[in-house]
Amino acid sequence: MSDIPTSGAISLNQMHTEVGGSSGSTVSINDADIRGLIGKASGATMSFSEWYGASAASISTWATSGISTVPDPWGFKSFTSSFYAQVGCTYAQKVDTANDRLEHRFSTYDSGTAQTYAYGYQTYEGLDSATFECKAVYSVSSSGTVGSVENPTGGAPSSGTWTTVSTSAYTPFFQWKVTVNSGSGTRSLSGNATFYMRASLSGTYYPSSTGYNSGSKNISLSATRGTQGPGGPGGGGL
Repeated sequence: MSDIPTSGAISLNQMHTEVGGSSGSTVSINDADIRGLIGKASGATMSFSEWYGASAASISTWATSGISTVPDPWGFKSFTSSFYAQVGCTYAQKVDTANDRLEHRFSTYDSGTAQTYAYGYQTYEGLDSATFECKAVYSVSSSGTVGSVENPTGGAPSSGTWTTVSTSAYTPFFQWKVTVNSGSGTRSLSGNATFYMRASLSGTYYPSSTGYNSGSKNISLSATRGTQGPGGPGGGGL
């Protein structure tokens, strides 16, 4: 919540504490951080009423709670079927402007059960007009000769590429997937991925240009098809 009221009397000291200054310490209305609350240029004509309800831009640290609600550790799954075997893991972001938060959506699934999602959230202040960006730094390799892999799915940004996060859909979207629907044997993906996010507003990055990161997350996916003859897709994979 902002230190600056939305109506009534307003003081320069309230503006100062909102940007992290010590109450009662020296401050000028033309200081860059004070002007930054409302996007004013140095020396511009300003009225105290323009600061009503102004908030310093900030975003909470990385949201990890969602990962722990996934039935299996994110990115770890092994599945065997006589007819159709598929395993995968997904990660995506979306900006929820109605609730001032960034959503992280996770899933690890196989073709034998319905796919479910888990969520983690980061709240923000003063960034309603910011551009949120995501990138993934990943290195994942395939083993086996049967079936097919998506490493990651088509359309996912290249490793290390910052991409704008959508306000209307879970984009960018990353998916690693292994499918074996003919022949017999095992196909696998293994490696790691680290996800990053940041917000950009008026040439300034929050929390910084390097962003918050999820920490390295291991990926280990394995699909095995048996030897009972050809079969078709069945089950709840993507």
